[in-house]
Formats: sequence, C-alpha cells, structure tokens
Amino acid sequence: QTSSNGGVVRASDVINDHLVEFKSIEELQQKNKQLLAVARQLGDDNEQKVSDVRKSLEEEHAKQIAAVELRAEKLSQQHKQHEGLMQQVLRQRDLYKQLLSEREGEGGGEVLAAEISADISSGAKDHKALYVDLQKEHEEFKQESAKNLQMLRDEGYKYR
Repeated sequence: QTSSNGGVVRASDVINDHLVEFKSIEELQQKNKQLLAVARQLGDDNEQKVSDVRKSLEEEHAKQIAAVELRAEKLSQQHKQHEGLMQQVLRQRDLYKQLLSEREGEGGGEVLAAEISADISSGAKDHKALYVDLQKEHEEFKQESAKNLQMLRDEGYKYR
C-alpha cells in the first residue's frame, strides 16, 4: 500500500484505513488476514531497508579502509626513502671524515676541516629535520588510522 507521502506507508495510515467495525466473525477473520499480510509486508520492507543501509555502510567503510591502507603504504615508502637518504648522508659524512683525517695527516687540514664540518652539519640538520617531520606524520597517521578503525568497528557492531 502507498500513501500520499511519496509512496511511504506509515503505521497510522494502515491503522486508519483498516480500522472498521465488523458485522460477522468471517469478516473479522478476513480483515485479520489482510492486516497480517500488511504487517508482514512492512516487516519485510523494514528488513530490506536495514540490509541496504548495512551494505552501503560496509562498502563505504571498505573504501575508507582502502584509502587509509594506501596512505599508509605511501608513508612507508617515504619513510624508506628518507632512511636511504639518511644512509647516504652518513656515508658522505664518513667519507669527509676520512678525507679530513688524511688531510690533517698531511698538515693542511684546518681550513678544510672547518668547511667539511660545516657542510656535514648543515646537510645532517636538513635530513634530520626531514626525518623528524616524517616521524611526526607517521605517528599522526597511525593515530588517525586507529581512530578510523575504531569508528568503523563501532559502526559495524552497531548494525549487527
């Protein structure tokens, strides 16, 4: 049955449409059958709507989880790149230290030592700052992911 509200059947409409006086027991039994059919139909409609909502929420959550996993993978790759850069900087530092010690062994390393240590410290500070920023982003991402996962679990339990 449909009402004037865009095809939506409300309980009050059904009750008002079917609440009448009966002349005989047979008519009462017939109305009872009709009302049972309406009640079953409303129950089936409700179950279908709940199922549709649950399915759409599960799809939305799956998309959100996929997006979070993709972001985590990107951050992991960036972390690996930064670690590689840090290793490269450390190798350069070691090379400069070796060159410095060789130079000092020859006797003219005071000016070169100052230049090399200035280069090393500025490069290391830049990479250290990048590394610290990346660690902060990674921690923020982990916290956000945990919150999102908990929200998804809570919503999933709510619809069970």
